[in-house]
Amino acid sequence: MSNHIEKTFIKDNTYQGPQSWDTLKQSGSNHYKTGGVEPIDLYRAGGMFRDFALCSIIKYAFRNRNPEEPISEKDMLKIIDYAQKLIASKGE
Repeated sequence: MSNHIEKTFIKDNTYQGPQSWDTLKQSGSNHYKTGGVEPIDLYRAGGMFRDFALCSIIKYAFRNRNPEEPISEKDMLKIIDYAQKLIASKGE
């Protein structure tokens, strides 16, 4: 795997080395941290995380397909977040 694929970025788009799953999960949205089982943990436990993450990346990219509208930075950061989590979970 090439180095540029393994690089991860923090929200200001500066390079930060590969991160652990737990570190990446802590940066997630608070509305998923309600005390019970988080959906993302359920997907991982059920062997569905890879498919879920790839579909989420496609969803956020597809939202930005109209060339007449500005690219949503929030959606691009979500794509990066899911890509980082895929890298952190490789081999599972």
